[in-house]
Amino acid sequence: MLFLSDIKYIRSLLHLLYHSTVSVQVFPLEGNISPNPRSVTVTLHSADETYCNSSRNLVVLSGRNGIPGSIIPTLLFSGLWYVLTINTSSSVSSRINSQDAFRITEKGYIKSRFLDDKLSVAILLGYAKYLKEENITPSRPVYQHITVYEEVGHGGSASVPEGVTDILSVDMGCVGDGLECKEHQVSICVKDSGGPYSYDFTGELIAAAKANGIDYAADVYPHYGSDVEATLRGGADARQALILPGVYASHGYERSHVDGVKNTLELLAAYLDK
Repeated sequence: MLFLSDIKYIRSLLHLLYHSTVSVQVFPLEGNISPNPRSVTVTLHSADETYCNSSRNLVVLSGRNGIPGSIIPTLLFSGLWYVLTINTSSSVSSRINSQDAFRITEKGYIKSRFLDDKLSVAILLGYAKYLKEENITPSRPVYQHITVYEEVGHGGSASVPEGVTDILSVDMGCVGDGLECKEHQVSICVKDSGGPYSYDFTGELIAAAKANGIDYAADVYPHYGSDVEATLRGGADARQALILPGVYASHGYERSHVDGVKNTLELLAAYLDK
């Protein structure tokens, strides 16, 4: 049975795919290409809202079935934001994003797309909530910088308030072969592709974890990068460090655990409240 919304959606697709002057291009705004786009349910929004649908997998748009115009490459459906340009009689700029399929299992595992880095945003907001509810005033000014340009090269390069001496990035810890971190832990990164983090600052975080019985792992991520590196490249003169809840399957359908979130939040509080 087809509903009216289905009919409107099909008409939109037919107009998009079979109009004689259709030319479709998709450009990634950030992030990696997903290896499993056919498992992704996406939402397609037109700029003028003439069509918007989130209940269909748009793999039909990437099929090679003799559809006229430029074919959308299948692998560009990564689950991040994209710009979709449709050249018909009038140009329309649209956007595509995949649904995150968020859930928490009975054993406490958190499964979702985009845990990198919305999980750490939730931790920062949780810390702010903790300060308010417990009526705690930190011993020094603490600023939270949440950027929508995460890890595209300049996310943390500006807007550092005057007088800041320490910059702590909260991101996602990698889980896999050759690494110490697990989903239940908070990872304290010692070094990544941008070089070593502040020896003293990192040591203070490890000492805080030990003193408070927080389950942590110290790791090196040779191919990793964080926004605090962009801050240093932007000219900030400050110590830098990086902590991260363990996350498995980065840039795919990611998995973490409530214990990893708890340990990261507790380390953040233990260090900043001292």
